Amino acid sequence: MCRAIAGVLYHLPWWRLAGFCCECYRGGLGKSGGLLCSAPPYTEAVIDKDFASQRLAELVEADLFIVLTGVDYVFVNYNKPDQEKLEHVNVAQLEEYIKQDQFAPGSMLPKVEAAIAFVNGRPEGKAVITSLENLGALIESESGTIIQKD
Repeated sequence: MCRAIAGVLYHLPWWRLAGFCCECYRGGLGKSGGLLCSAPPYTEAVIDKDFASQRLAELVEADLFIVLTGVDYVFVNYNKPDQEKLEHVNVAQLEEYIKQDQFAPGSMLPKVEAAIAFVNGRPEGKAVITSLENLGALIESESGTIIQKD
């Protein structure tokens, strides 16, 4: 059975695990959003929401990690005449694009890095970066940027 977890965990706002209280949300502190965790003695910390979602997906042994964003695909040369959408890519390809500074820090870069971390941690799994509006097309025809280990 496929267990999937979306990178929009702010729809399920609170987890209580072994005395920890965590919330993963969008927006908020600065513009980044993140995961707010409290545990005795209730010290708060903010963690990037993409990496928090990735870690949770890994911990629940998800087969599919979906990161929702404002665009249907990840692009290289974004907003340039030679813009190219990425449909099926592997970790090595994404790492090369990162070296070329193809992804904006604080925007698409943490999403791509979280997807890479997920498939590196679960080589049999897939990560997908797409928009909420494209989720139906993802289910029907694998639309969106699909990331696999090899």
